[in-house]
Amino acid sequence: PRFEGVEGKAARRGRGAASTPPVSLDGDEEALFERLREVRAAEATSQGVPAYRIASNALLKAIVEARPTNEPEAWLAIKGVGPKTEGPLRALFQDALDEDPSDA
Repeated sequence: PRFEGVEGKAARRGRGAASTPPVSLDGDEEALFERLREVRAAEATSQGVPAYRIASNALLKAIVEARPTNEPEAWLAIKGVGPKTEGPLRALFQDALDEDPSDA
């Protein structure tokens, strides 16, 4: 069977990608997004799972936009982060966010 991602299913139903405009990142945000992707890739490799199982690109972009502090409430305000995922995601990505030079 052919793998059909979420985009294909949503497109057939007339929903999905068209209803959510793509997030545009500036240079500093793009650099942070790439750092988060590297962290995600390393974690995915260590767990033996695909990177999207750790966090989707959309979630990484939302994290970049929100620039959450190390407070649970800041992470819980991000769409796609819930009570069960807040702690692991914060532990995984907070160091990369704290190193972000554009925060200065």
